[in-house]
Amino acid sequence: MTVSETVLSPLPRVFPLAEAARRMGVSEGVLRNMIQSGQIPAFQGPDGQMLVPMTTDKSPSTLPVAVADDDINARLAAIKREDFAHLEGEVTLTEASREFGIPRGTLRDWLYRGYIRGKGKYPVRVSKADVAYCAAIYQIRKRFNSRAPLLDKDGNPYLLKEPELARLRRLAKS
Repeated sequence: MTVSETVLSPLPRVFPLAEAARRMGVSEGVLRNMIQSGQIPAFQGPDGQMLVPMTTDKSPSTLPVAVADDDINARLAAIKREDFAHLEGEVTLTEASREFGIPRGTLRDWLYRGYIRGKGKYPVRVSKADVAYCAAIYQIRKRFNSRAPLLDKDGNPYLLKEPELARLRRLAKS
């Protein structure tokens, strides 16, 4: 790398946890889990607030936010089920709703569609890793105002055939 490349490369900016989560299109709980697992760097500021360094340009980076703002398929393809395997255990639908910021009815729908695994009658206990995986996809879909299915038949994020429509819906909504 030459000196000019070093000087011209974009420097990361630092954002509080809530702002970083909003920019990435995920909930604060999902971002906190990604930080705890070492997927995303973060540090504590002098006032004790969690800070996340992020690049603000559209060049590729190791941070999910570095993907172009309008490229929903690139954001969805970056989400892998294995990234959430460290989350062990089971939670009730109510606990999952509180922790990941997903409506309980949506979680129930995911359970019936087979997106998340669950067992028991009442209260149903669901896999925390499955909920975190689907919540990450859901947050991006919600930000882009996408109405497509959450997962494809193989359990991967469903990539949009017409991402431009999602962008137009998002613009019309704001």
